Amino acid sequence: MREKGSPWLRYQDVAHSETSLLALTSLTPTEFGALVPAFEACFFEAMRTNTIDGLPRENRRYVSYKNSPLPTIEDKLLFILVHRKQNLTQEVQGRLFGMRQSVANKWLHLLRPVLQAALQRVEALPSRNATIPRDADMASSERALFLP
Repeated sequence: MREKGSPWLRYQDVAHSETSLLALTSLTPTEFGALVPAFEACFFEAMRTNTIDGLPRENRRYVSYKNSPLPTIEDKLLFILVHRKQNLTQEVQGRLFGMRQSVANKWLHLLRPVLQAALQRVEALPSRNATIPRDADMASSERALFLP
């Protein structure tokens, strides 16, 4: 846990402020809370086979270490959602959450696919229904748009 007065962003600081959480992540506290169980399950599935560095896990199981910059699953979810919405550089993202850029990079690479899997699990991904028009259905002026 962080010390009182620490400038690092933590979920506990924004959990009860709908406007803050919405501004940071585009999710309300209710929506955020509904995503946590799926994110947690996907995170532990990923950590069962890989380390935080992305290497295959060989011996020990994952345990959040005492001085982790993202000590709770909610902090991990907040970290990746803030990055996805705000599109911060890794340097700024790291400073916001109390870590170096290189550590932020590791967490981002780990958490991106975890978030994707969690959103898929709760069926919150947008559907993609792209169709490619057939030549016969297009006028010649429209066909020119698809030609190199």
